[in-house]
Amino acid sequence: MKFSVIIPCKNSAGTINAAIESIRKQKGTGITWEAILIPADDDDPTFDSIEDKRQVKVVKSHRHVDLAESRNLGIDAAKGDIICFLDADDRYENNAFSDVSSIFTTHMDIDTVVGEILLSTPTQNSLFSPDYKNQHTLISKAEKDEFLSSDNLWFQVGALFSRSAFLRESQLRFDNSLAFNEDLLFAVNVVLKTKIVGLLPSPVLLFTASENGAHTNRREEALVAIAFSWKYLSCYFDNNGYKKSANYWKNRLIKGFLISCAPSDRKKRHSLACVFRKQKLLKGLHSKKYWYLVLCFKTFGYLFTWKCYAVASVLKHRKK
Repeated sequence: MKFSVIIPCKNSAGTINAAIESIRKQKGTGITWEAILIPADDDDPTFDSIEDKRQVKVVKSHRHVDLAESRNLGIDAAKGDIICFLDADDRYENNAFSDVSSIFTTHMDIDTVVGEILLSTPTQNSLFSPDYKNQHTLISKAEKDEFLSSDNLWFQVGALFSRSAFLRESQLRFDNSLAFNEDLLFAVNVVLKTKIVGLLPSPVLLFTASENGAHTNRREEALVAIAFSWKYLSCYFDNNGYKKSANYWKNRLIKGFLISCAPSDRKKRHSLACVFRKQKLLKGLHSKKYWYLVLCFKTFGYLFTWKCYAVASVLKHRKK
């Protein structure tokens, strides 16, 4: 079984060798791989900095490409049986490919496998493992609805492995119009369109939290773009009958609005809240009780952020 690992990169000379080395460490009977590097620009130095270029190929587009388009180019160039995605500053766990391969070879009707994620920070590693562990496969709409609304679920395409034939037949691609969370929307669509999803109850990816990432440097833009994707997900789930997932992402969107009101800088807090209102990100997603929260933020600001959210949670449970 051959794995095609798609790696978009931009000025990643300092981390790419560790990422490639984590792929080389993957062992198992019949397991082979190829790494497909897609630089954001043709003059990007990442590929030249790779110490061992065996089984690594580069796809150049002769123009600037963002993350979504880079991954789509990688899907088109992939020759393997399984397509997976790895950021240039992340690493695979040692047995990731063998664990995933065993599911694919045992269950020929499974087209996608989802693993768990270890989040690496300077102080600790945190395991993101969905609380939904009733079984090792997702088949029905109810099961997928339960999984996509489970606590401690963090969807990152690095923990997603799909048969290349399935991705091409279903024409699943990343949305080029999105600057943030294009990977989340892609992963959700893969799970919903896959007839049978395999769940791997062990970590496959070590995700490195970057202090200089886009979400840090472009906080306001990131919050708004992410909120758009959360609203899209909530409406998408609601329109297709995934009620638990719709409510889960609706609550995440409202919580995102609360967090947007939290910056200590009063002007920034006001501008973020205004953006949320002007873009109508909360329209149709909130009930009367959340206007109480908005009033609290406008009146008291940062100090009552989490207290108000707690009140909303209590009201929600009382309603049930």
